[in-house]
Amino acid sequence: KPGYLDDKTVNPDSKAVTYAAFRVNIHNERWDGVPIVLRAGKALDESKVEIRIQFKPVAKGMFKEIQRNELVIRVQPNEAIYLKINSKIPGISTETSLTDLDLTYATRYSKDFWIPEAYEALIRDCYLGNHSNFVRDDELDVSWKLFTPLLNAVEDPAKKIEL
Repeated sequence: KPGYLDDKTVNPDSKAVTYAAFRVNIHNERWDGVPIVLRAGKALDESKVEIRIQFKPVAKGMFKEIQRNELVIRVQPNEAIYLKINSKIPGISTETSLTDLDLTYATRYSKDFWIPEAYEALIRDCYLGNHSNFVRDDELDVSWKLFTPLLNAVEDPAKKIEL
């Protein structure tokens, strides 16, 4: 897939941000010590929206290299919820295999079951006056306070980021 700068309509000297990844921590009793990683980008190999919850590392004990168990909620495309867990390979082996407990909506439910695309759902929400899937003014203000210093730092890396 061509990258952003490969597009003939884009200035080859463009410094537009096309990918971002950062880690945040929420300092309260419930989430303290739980890293939250956010990633977004344009012109990536895959176009998807997912929430991935990686559980604490598994104690290895007698098992070799064990991946973390993970809960994945795929919002789009192909809505699904699946749990990736390590399970011991049957028999006398001391190896594990990563297994998916998978609920892919299109597989589980009839092909006649219609799930609207994201924009279809938003247009429907507009029509019905449902504001729950839209950003409020105060949320938008907070997002600008978070991202403006980061965007400025990309333009001038010598600047210190303060949030």
